[in-house]
Amino acid sequence: MSNLKKSLAICVFYSMLPASYTYAASSASADAPVDYPAPVSYDRRSSPGEHLVNSQSKASDRHLTKRDIKELERKLNVNSPTSSIMLGSLQDKIAYGGNLSFIYEKANPMSSSSSDTEFLIRSLQLYTDVIVNDDISFHMMLASQSGTAGDTSGSTQNNIPLSNVNISGSLLVDEAYLTFLNDDFLPFYIKSGKSYGIFGNYTNPYANVYSINQSYVQAKNINITFGYASQSGVDFSVEFYKPNDDGNIDHSVLRLDYTGDLNGRLDRNTSLSANISYVDNYSTYAGQSSSNNNVDANTDASVINLGINLNSYNYHFDIEYFKANDIIMAGETTSTAKPKVISLAASYDFLLDDVLADVHFMYEIQKNADNVNTFVFMTTGNEPNQHFNLGLDYNMNEFSTIGVDYHTFTPINSSFVTQRQYIISANYKF
Repeated sequence: MSNLKKSLAICVFYSMLPASYTYAASSASADAPVDYPAPVSYDRRSSPGEHLVNSQSKASDRHLTKRDIKELERKLNVNSPTSSIMLGSLQDKIAYGGNLSFIYEKANPMSSSSSDTEFLIRSLQLYTDVIVNDDISFHMMLASQSGTAGDTSGSTQNNIPLSNVNISGSLLVDEAYLTFLNDDFLPFYIKSGKSYGIFGNYTNPYANVYSINQSYVQAKNINITFGYASQSGVDFSVEFYKPNDDGNIDHSVLRLDYTGDLNGRLDRNTSLSANISYVDNYSTYAGQSSSNNNVDANTDASVINLGINLNSYNYHFDIEYFKANDIIMAGETTSTAKPKVISLAASYDFLLDDVLADVHFMYEIQKNADNVNTFVFMTTGNEPNQHFNLGLDYNMNEFSTIGVDYHTFTPINSSFVTQRQYIISANYKF
């Protein structure tokens, strides 16, 4: 097995381990790189496309950090949810783990200023990764979330969990795919099966509160993805997907990523990531002609999404831009069904009583979507034109995180009221 494949095999099993957070001593050499805290994992976008660990170095001869392993895992699994803790492994062949989320929420619908209060088990995921042989690995995720029993396609109504409903019924297979890596074809790879697609950026398809951007880019389908994961930081992938259960795998998504320091132009504690993704027929990917039906799209319009992420010391900045290139709903106009969304996010990591925490912020604005319903905002008149979020996450230990968030969604329709959400969340990784 090649060195790169050894690293990838390691990442299958140890990508779930938490990143170590250390500060350099004040007396450290000026030339010594400082290991600042990585971003705390909360419901914000990912920054995929990070370059692979140098395959010329033997995995056994170098310190393969937990962060390196996480980057490797993300490389091959753009937008697939992952755990940061590994429960265990069996004979170095099978790894397994999971994630459990609870929320206490007070929120009002846009149709009324009267608030409801809910305490819910928001979601549960179980992960299994298997090394089949030197060339093939298998990933499967079972999942359920609050809402209709066993439903994993969306169980919120206008971005509020369905009232008085916790997880019930059986877990469903939410993802199941094979990844093919062969020495003779590296750094090319193939991934095939059922998974969340490579369009856009998100880390949690079961978010406590969905962003406007995620309501447009999230989709899951049966697909085959061909990728090129270079060591230069420039990566390319193309996904051919099946629009629905009866369709053929004949539509595509293109994605280009860059991660690096701009050839040394950035500080050694600063990194830049950028990606652009393109769907040729949005209706077949996430619209009415797809197996998702996440968006009321029924034309053959194409869409693009641009993501930029800058990490510098403890500061993290994200920009997302989603745009439909034409009207996505027949009979509508460019002002009612040609949406575009601009999203700005920032966070700061710090130590609170020697425990890692972060404060995070997001602001989004949407235009030209007066009559577009999504799986998040599914009632006409509830479409938001602005979203604001301010929150704090606190890592109790490597297994548990608690958070406090405040969200507002301002409706496009002025006859509706602003939706306000107050959330206390607890997330346990195992």
